[in-house]
Amino acid sequence: MSCISADASFPLRDLLKGKVTCKLNSEENEGGIVSSSEFDYEYDQFMLRLAQSGIPPEGKIASDDARKLILKGTAPAGLRVAGKLDLSNTVCLELPDGLQVDYLVMRNCKFPNLPQGLRAGVLDLTGCSQLESLPSGITCNILEMAGTPITCLPHDLRVKNRINLRASSSLTSLPHGFNCATISLRDCPNIRSLPELIDVNYLDVSNCTSLEEWPKHGRVRFGWLTARGCPALRYLPGWIGPIPEVDVIDCQNLVKIEEGANVTSWIDIAGTALRSLPDSLNGTQIRWRRVPVTKKMAFEPETISVTEVLDTGNLALRRALIDRMGYERFLREAEPEVLDKDHDGGGERLLLRLRMRGDENLVCVKVVCPSTGHNYVLRVPPYMESCRQSVAWIAGFTNPNDYMPLKET
Repeated sequence: MSCISADASFPLRDLLKGKVTCKLNSEENEGGIVSSSEFDYEYDQFMLRLAQSGIPPEGKIASDDARKLILKGTAPAGLRVAGKLDLSNTVCLELPDGLQVDYLVMRNCKFPNLPQGLRAGVLDLTGCSQLESLPSGITCNILEMAGTPITCLPHDLRVKNRINLRASSSLTSLPHGFNCATISLRDCPNIRSLPELIDVNYLDVSNCTSLEEWPKHGRVRFGWLTARGCPALRYLPGWIGPIPEVDVIDCQNLVKIEEGANVTSWIDIAGTALRSLPDSLNGTQIRWRRVPVTKKMAFEPETISVTEVLDTGNLALRRALIDRMGYERFLREAEPEVLDKDHDGGGERLLLRLRMRGDENLVCVKVVCPSTGHNYVLRVPPYMESCRQSVAWIAGFTNPNDYMPLKET
């Protein structure tokens, strides 16, 4: 019997729903790894169904039998495994050379010894706390490596559909020319730049706090770019797109998007320092924390008045306008009610309330930084009754009596 593969002319979701029949063609699917132009997370379920079908592909053994051989240390080289092979939470495990497996799970393994040339449909190494590098020659469709201490990836790593490197705190770079449909680098604090000739459809670099440089040449197209909370980013390159969505919320030092950037649907620029968009984005919808706004609201916040805000009936838009004005200026001009006042190491504190038509009351605490003397106006829940309670809530205390800082800076 030949290896089971999906005919590329059929959508994978149709295969999963039983609308079409799997082809048996070993030449098109060497190693038994299912592929499709529409491959996505449904691949996981497809592989499980394959493992449970009772018709193991030629040359493959069941995952339970393979697991026993590997744990005994007697697995032969070139082992081919059907279905989901789960080796999670093992220690110092030796895998055979030339291993091919539909779905390999090694979550939270200590000192995993992966073989060179490993081939897998899905390879899950999430939480492998001792995994600092990968061997050469790995090929897979999905690679999960969130929360590992990996520092770099081998130049010949091939991942077709998705690689998840979220919270890999030691990762500093990706290989030159690395391409994959979806790349997640969210919460990777030591990534400073992306590689030349990167090619990706969906890119998430949110909270990459050291990311400051884009390659001179690359492609992010067809999907989306999410780059929230990247304080070192100062610009977006002109080669981005065509892409429907871009989210750069709270990239506080982002001052420029280069001409040529092509965003076909929307771009969310809340919390950035942008004062304009290039001509190439003239038809792009501007958003402020998911709310569509005008260019005037986005780039001329000084023209927004308290009257305009209070007369706005749409609650989401009203909140976006307040956020764009800034709480300090809005409350200063709106003349709110003072609920409470006291003093701390920085000086006077005020608890302010403004009643909002059709919405919950806006309550904020105004404090002074003891180190810089700068005023901060911070929104708190509307049920706050005192400055002390509000500041304790901001610090994470539900009982203000538990909040007793020795010194505030």
